[in-house]
Amino acid sequence: MNTQISEGRYGSQDYGAIAKVLMHKYNSCTEIKQKELLKESFEEDGYHKGPKEVVVLKATKVFTYDSIMNKKMFHATVATETEFFRVMVFKENLEITFTPGNIIVLSDYFSISGSLMIHQYSTVSEVNSQNEEISSSSDESRIPHLKICDLHLQTKEMPVDGKFKVYRKSTKNNCICYGIWDDTGAINLVVSGHLTSVNCEIGDTIRFVCFELTSYADEWFLRATRYSYMEVITPEN
Repeated sequence: MNTQISEGRYGSQDYGAIAKVLMHKYNSCTEIKQKELLKESFEEDGYHKGPKEVVVLKATKVFTYDSIMNKKMFHATVATETEFFRVMVFKENLEITFTPGNIIVLSDYFSISGSLMIHQYSTVSEVNSQNEEISSSSDESRIPHLKICDLHLQTKEMPVDGKFKVYRKSTKNNCICYGIWDDTGAINLVVSGHLTSVNCEIGDTIRFVCFELTSYADEWFLRATRYSYMEVITPEN
């Protein structure tokens, strides 16, 4: 189909209308790019009484991290008006409560290594009234996502979430090493334990949560921990 615009078919008023549409689209894109990113926040390790009111940005599925004891959990990301927090939830019955967009209040939780921990004695309740300031933080796109080139520039170990494509896979000593990449570079990702059962092959795209960026022989790589989560995702996800 020929979509070329010719002066014989469109008058000057049509060009003006088209220009307005293009300018609107440009302004919309600029507004999205200028949207202020949330800053990751870390609370002091230990017990916190709360209450902390936050909005849920995203959550993983419930998964088994200890098959012998059949222990289950899931991860979530929550935010205030300006900050976001990683959350480890060890009460699987709270999966519905941590639906993205819900405003919730956390009480009697712990903070460990940068993550908030919801355990059996914690209280999580939904808020009926809408807090407009917190609700405005419910856009997941406001969470900064590190590129692989950023990971190689780090100077200390840190928790990492991400979504990358797999280009290499090898197995050694009950561990699986994946080579993952994006348009800025590549890095190794090593899994063990419960994550070795994830059916992931070369060419797949994986989403992972709560991996540790660490180094060996002056080379950074990503390593699964006891509470790590990983899944293979389809393009529409």
